[in-house]
Amino acid sequence: MRRYVPLTARLVIILAALSCSCGKETSSGEPTVKNPAGKTPARPPDNTSVAAPEPAPPSPYLDPTSADGKKWAEHTGGVRFVLGYESGHALARKTGRPAMYFVTTTWCKYCRLMAKNNFDDGEVKKLLEAFVCVLVDGDAEERRARLFGAPGFPHVVFTAHDGERLADASGAQSVERFRALIRKATAARG
Repeated sequence: MRRYVPLTARLVIILAALSCSCGKETSSGEPTVKNPAGKTPARPPDNTSVAAPEPAPPSPYLDPTSADGKKWAEHTGGVRFVLGYESGHALARKTGRPAMYFVTTTWCKYCRLMAKNNFDDGEVKKLLEAFVCVLVDGDAEERRARLFGAPGFPHVVFTAHDGERLADASGAQSVERFRALIRKATAARG
């Protein structure tokens, strides 16, 4: 009586026999395995010593495609802002750069007007590159707005990286006055 072996099982046995190189071993003592095309496949690398790459830390700057970025788009113009006093102050300390705090609210039409007139201006953008620009929500960070002495909105405060006040202004500033304010803050930090 013959024993019945399914066709797929026979094929697996035949392929295994063909791919074996009859007991030959590599210099490391492992058997050599060849694929049906007759080529020896490359040995997979030993991944025990390879560390996975660290993910890039998230950017502290507002992402214009995020909900917050869209919410504040009219207040930031062409300037990159960090949202919130704590995040902005921490970045200024970490980088050793001075900060420009723009105290504003979502409902403030003069804030939007100032942002439109100033933050899209090429010279203002260039002058602000030396600063960490921080958007402070006057509603959500009301206590911080009071500590900055903001009598209303908009209110702009320039500080050194350690928090020392360099210059400030209240109300919507014209482009010329805002450029002069930035230059004053830059000169004050030395």
